[in-house]
Amino acid sequence: TSGIQEIPPLRPSFFFSQEFLGRKIEDVAVDIAQAPLQFEPGSRAQYSNAAPYVLARIVELRSGKSFHEH
Repeated sequence: TSGIQEIPPLRPSFFFSQEFLGRKIEDVAVDIAQAPLQFEPGSRAQYSNAAPYVLARIVELRSGKSFHEH
């Protein structure tokens, strides 16, 4: 219900490309934050592959560790 887009920005059509997988969660989260919302938050529900990156970044910021270390 967040309105966050369906897929992370700049993700290639082939999801498992090394170029994309090598990006830091911090970098992906910045791209997501700069992208426009797909709809007004709370106005509908839609699955988002981008939302877990936002959650992972919150874990990094709160824990002081990279998501992979946490």
